[in-house]
Amino acid sequence: MGSLATFKLAHIREQGVDLIIVPMGRAFGSVAVSDQQAVVAELQAQSMAAKLAGTVVPVWDCDGGEMGFIASQNWHPFFLSINLRWVLAHLNRELHFSPGDRLAVAIDLPKRLCRAG
Repeated sequence: MGSLATFKLAHIREQGVDLIIVPMGRAFGSVAVSDQQAVVAELQAQSMAAKLAGTVVPVWDCDGGEMGFIASQNWHPFFLSINLRWVLAHLNRELHFSPGDRLAVAIDLPKRLCRAG
């Protein structure tokens, strides 16, 4: 059995569409497009195996505080309107899988409790 991969993600419904937003490391923006596409395809397949509905959209920190993302053109306005802080505040699931294996599981993250100031 290979090593277990774990990704925290924001599984949201926006404009009636399910999205699986996956924060990636800053280096993700610098890898070859073909490698990025392979990672997105693997995350999409594993999300489906874990019975998560939606399209995977990787996001990462770019220089200057900008958020990089890979999404279809029609989603660019939405992703340009949010930032990594927003994504991190909406993390609500973890995806666990062994790369290449289709036995994935998604678990809900505990809800954050806010105290009145």
